[in-house]
Amino acid sequence: MIGGDIIKTKVAKEYLKQLRRRYKKARKSEKTIILDELTKTAGYTRKHAIHLLCGTYKHKWGMIQRPRKMIYTVRDAAILEKIADLLSWINSKRLQPAIPVALDQLSCQGELLITEEDKKRLVSISSATIDRLLTRYHR
Repeated sequence: MIGGDIIKTKVAKEYLKQLRRRYKKARKSEKTIILDELTKTAGYTRKHAIHLLCGTYKHKWGMIQRPRKMIYTVRDAAILEKIADLLSWINSKRLQPAIPVALDQLSCQGELLITEEDKKRLVSISSATIDRLLTRYHR
């Protein structure tokens, strides 16, 4: 039996149970032989076999972590570039508090058409995210 197939059958579970009993009673040299036997039979790595025999193996159940959904778009990066250009490319820590004022100035001058949703998103942006967006899309 190869890989993870050994634990799926009743016979395999019984085999593992017997090995576990032998392993707990065994001395160090005997444990090495039992580990060798299990790794050859099942195809497990030694560390995984040790966890199975000691009873410390815990299967991880839960959601698979996937990359986060992007919140900010290329349009947001373009708006940030206009704001940074308006403010002579000051650093993001100083740029972030000036975003609401700059957005109002650009929209009053007619250079920028922005929705309320975009404005809320850009006002709440962090300085680290500003740096990431500007380096990813423009600078």
